[in-house]
This record gives sequence, structure tokens and C-alpha cells, in this order.
Amino acid sequence: MAFLLFREFRRFSFGIAFMPALDEFTIFKKVNYMSEKQELKNLIIEGTIYKTTYTAKFDNRVNWQMPDPNKLYSFIPGTVVNIFVKPKDKVKEGETLLLLEAMKMQNQVRMPFDGEIVKIYVKKDEVIPKRHLMAEIKPLTPKVKT
Repeated sequence: MAFLLFREFRRFSFGIAFMPALDEFTIFKKVNYMSEKQELKNLIIEGTIYKTTYTAKFDNRVNWQMPDPNKLYSFIPGTVVNIFVKPKDKVKEGETLLLLEAMKMQNQVRMPFDGEIVKIYVKKDEVIPKRHLMAEIKPLTPKVKT
């Protein structure tokens, strides 16, 4: 008497067959690609269009976005030691905005360009993770003499 156990898992079919006359088990796998209708998508690489299927990991990835130059994010996790500016302060390029202590070193966060502080999102002695929004700034528009 032979028996067969059969199990479907995603697009694979697994089975176990027992043959008492031979005293052996056989494990087999049958790939069933026709049971799923997969939609082909366009993938464009250097102007060439390829028709392909994407993996679930690729479909669910976080898309890259261009960073906003008017927002300052922490580059390392740490503790805010001191804040030297307030909102609506006009700050020159290179001036220190705040001190961020990480790994027993104090890192100066400096102004990347001449501008004005719009909002500060951190407080003194706050522990912040990497890529945490610390401040929002806006560039100063140069005054044109007429």
C-alpha cells in the first residue's frame, strides 16, 4: 500500500511518497510556475528597457529621495550638549549651531551656508539617533543694490 502526502507552498509543490515494498521514502518537489500570473514590469537601465518580474524585497524597498539642503540631520547618534542659536537668528556660514556628543567626543554642527534658523527640533541633553532632524534653515537672499 503506497500513500502520498502533498503540500503547496508558494509556487512550489512538495510531496512525500512511501513505498512499503521498497521500504523507502521519496521526497520530491515540483515547480508550478503556471499557477501564478506574474505581471512583467519595465526596468530601465541606462536607457534600455527590460521586461522582468521584481522580487517582493525590490517592490517594497524605500525609494531614494534627494536630501533637502534646508534641513540638518544628525550624522551620528549622540546627545545634544549645547544649542547656540534660536529660531529667527541670522547665521553666517561656518558658525557653530550646536554641540553633539558622540562616543565621548563633542562634534560641532556648523551652518552650511549663510541663512536664518527657521526651527530647532532638538533640546539640550536630548539623546538623538542617526539621521534625526535637528534644525530647519533657510538661505538668505542676497540684497541687490539698484
